Amino acid sequence: MNRERTQTVHHLLRAGICLAFAAYIWYLNRSGELAHYLAPKMAGWIKGAALVFYLLGVFSVYAASGLRKPADSDGCDCGCSHGPSPSALKSGTVYLLFLLPLLIGLLLPDALMGSALAGKKGIRLSGDLHAPLTFSLFSRESGSAPSGGSPFQNTLPDNKAVRGGSLEAAAEQRNESEQIVVEESRFVDTLTAINRHPAQFAGKTAEIRGFVYHPPGLPRNRFVVARFVIDCCSADAVPYGMVVESGKDLDLPADAWVSVQGRLETATFRGKTILQIKAGTVRRVEPPRQPYIYP
Repeated sequence: MNRERTQTVHHLLRAGICLAFAAYIWYLNRSGELAHYLAPKMAGWIKGAALVFYLLGVFSVYAASGLRKPADSDGCDCGCSHGPSPSALKSGTVYLLFLLPLLIGLLLPDALMGSALAGKKGIRLSGDLHAPLTFSLFSRESGSAPSGGSPFQNTLPDNKAVRGGSLEAAAEQRNESEQIVVEESRFVDTLTAINRHPAQFAGKTAEIRGFVYHPPGLPRNRFVVARFVIDCCSADAVPYGMVVESGKDLDLPADAWVSVQGRLETATFRGKTILQIKAGTVRRVEPPRQPYIYP
């Protein structure tokens, strides 16, 4: 009888964990917070996992309620024991491994990625696979702070941001217009086209929206407006942005969301020519419901 009760308790514990995971994924999807962790193209897999968790939970409840076998039988004739470990420590450790990620998700606040992470990853000004420009606190090559000069680094990209045809289409479309809006649907492609063809875009009016990042070494009247680009999940998020120069110190706090409109002008950093925005207007705005870019 004691063995039967023990197996019933284990089935109920497994059911509770599986149903809790299913409910948590359902909540993330319902609240829209799932997009803070995964790109939309991956959401279907997670929803499928929630369904699997739900079915496993229901089956475990059924197994617990229908467990009416003799105490000396394990339900098969193989001569092996398939029951739970008699050690409470071993069983508790196994269940804790499953509960830990669930507890982390429930107890830690859902904070947006911002300047702190951007300072570690480095702001990328272009998605060009051949000559990307990264604005970083530390050199990716040496792992130490650069001595003198601007903290722009030449590094290899972390993801495949530029896809030939879309880049050329972005460049052609924006080259024909005097007003360039860095839209979410072509965020990286637009930044890449601008920095790949600076002579064609210099002098045009540009508008961009994102969070404020203050790179070390730049005066307060110069900052970066950035967005995180997520290809698969938040672990591979890469910040992209544009340098903005204002005629005065706006004293914008880090991670404040702004909409900047101004004229594109050339600037040189470590021998590389880039385009920055000479700000005409800088407005504080609320973060969008989906703050990340999904290429």
